Amino acid sequence: MKNRQSKTNKPWLGAPFKMAAPALALLLLGGGSGARADGDRDHGPIQIPAALEVPASNTLAFRARGIGVQIYTWTVNPTNTALSSWVFQAPHAVLFQDDRGVFAIHYAGPSWQNDDGSKVVGMKLASVTVDTNAIPWLLLKGTSTGPGLFADVTYVQRLNTEGGLAPSTPGLVNGQQALVPYSAEYWFYRADSPVFSIDSRPYGASYPEWAARFWQFKLSLPVDAASEAAPLSAGQSGPVWILARPGLGSVTETDEFSVPAGTALLLEPDGVTSDDSDCPTYDPFTVEELREFNCVSWGGVTEIICTLDGVAVPAANDPVNTPYLIDTPEYSYTLANHDNIWAVIDGLTCIPDGATIGPAVAEGVFVMFKPLPVGPHTIHTVGVVGPIASPHVLIDRTYQFTVTPAPDQE
Repeated sequence: MKNRQSKTNKPWLGAPFKMAAPALALLLLGGGSGARADGDRDHGPIQIPAALEVPASNTLAFRARGIGVQIYTWTVNPTNTALSSWVFQAPHAVLFQDDRGVFAIHYAGPSWQNDDGSKVVGMKLASVTVDTNAIPWLLLKGTSTGPGLFADVTYVQRLNTEGGLAPSTPGLVNGQQALVPYSAEYWFYRADSPVFSIDSRPYGASYPEWAARFWQFKLSLPVDAASEAAPLSAGQSGPVWILARPGLGSVTETDEFSVPAGTALLLEPDGVTSDDSDCPTYDPFTVEELREFNCVSWGGVTEIICTLDGVAVPAANDPVNTPYLIDTPEYSYTLANHDNIWAVIDGLTCIPDGATIGPAVAEGVFVMFKPLPVGPHTIHTVGVVGPIASPHVLIDRTYQFTVTPAPDQE
């Protein structure tokens, strides 16, 4: 059995999630509040004021209905009571969608938090009063923490507001609180990512399926001088190129090549694969046991780095919490017809060239870059096993390439 280093399948760790208080706010909205609890209902076309438009290169990720209260405090002016007023303190609400129910809370900050621990805090950029009987619509710049639902949220819009205005009558005593029912739609945006999302099916296959194809391709490569010297474009065709080199273990190298426009690039900063091939006879491990071997091996990974043109790829730089850490389905692979990887690297000469081996399973961080603009680009990936200062395994790869125009673009 071979197990190449490079997940411990740990759930995302979020703080305990308390719904009791926002649920109470929801109850306050019963009976004639004027703020309706109708989830992500269709409001028809929304005419978003120009001042609230999100900058280009950001895409709507999801939207939800918020329902709760706007909290105000009656604040007495000590020198002129005529200037006393209701002062806004914070929102207190739940977010929900018709198909998933309540899934997040909204509170001071303003902040939105999911039960996976992810959170986004907004900073108001613009405000427009659309309905004089309701709180304004807003555009907010988001600062998020993750991973999770709210990770990488860049902007938030508050739209279609109902209610929530401060009371029109004075308070009775200084410090008196008013909980004013309201509802609003919240639209959450993320910056356009250079990689396909983890739940997508680029070119008809899921990420786990593409990860299996990555390893099938990598393990099929011969380990010899000619293969090491060949450009990464060698043997590549179709809409997706797999950026894989023969060999395993520590490596620091730079590849230079050209790629035609319209081509996606699949790579793995680090990963681990296991199967039962061995000498003098194959091992008897089950697929479940092979997956456990992978899981234990990945526990030693301490750092993953993935950048495109010097900019970190969102959600692909954490060896534990990245959503791009995936298990492959079972797969089989065919070794090279000369200098096969196990004979050359592990000395398992009893495994013949051209042999087909399976089942195998792999785990690792995989990213598929969408087709990039014409011109030069650099992808840099790092995988570290063990102490970062003195790693047991260091995989440091730089891909310097030029996207060349299609014939009809020249």
